[in-house]
Amino acid sequence: MLEHIRGKKIKLALFALIFATACMPWSSKFHCPKPPLGKCQSIEKTYRETDSVYASEQLENIDQLLHKLEKCKPRDQKCRKDVVEQIREFFSKSQKQIKEARKVASEYDRAHVKAIASLLKEPPVPLRYPPKIVRIYILPYVDAKGNLVMGHYRYFTIDEGKWLLGDYLLEN
Repeated sequence: MLEHIRGKKIKLALFALIFATACMPWSSKFHCPKPPLGKCQSIEKTYRETDSVYASEQLENIDQLLHKLEKCKPRDQKCRKDVVEQIREFFSKSQKQIKEARKVASEYDRAHVKAIASLLKEPPVPLRYPPKIVRIYILPYVDAKGNLVMGHYRYFTIDEGKWLLGDYLLEN
């Protein structure tokens, strides 16, 4: 009975030890330390931050314009008209920026497709000149120990192969 309890205690201690070591935190060797300049974070988080910074700047500009509109007196049509014009300019600039970004992206896409098309038309295809191999048939014969050796082929390399890339011959 005492041995049974002792066995259970040992098993429990081993289980606790294995469980505790499996849950121990350690730092990954792939985790980058915080650099002196910039941040060490995932690409997804960086994109979210940059998008939110741009959006917050836009919201600040809109808030400023709306605040100006609130400051205008109800009967001051000139003030209201000026602020409304500024709001229109702000949104037209945003639309222009979007159109310009699309134009740049489409130019890039066209250039990229053109480059790929030129590669497909005339790719510098690497060619491999095969090695020269000679096959020799050896007739059946009886060796020095009196054993019959059946006929078989032997292969010999006479010349190693070569690579040809474009106009260049690459030798081993």
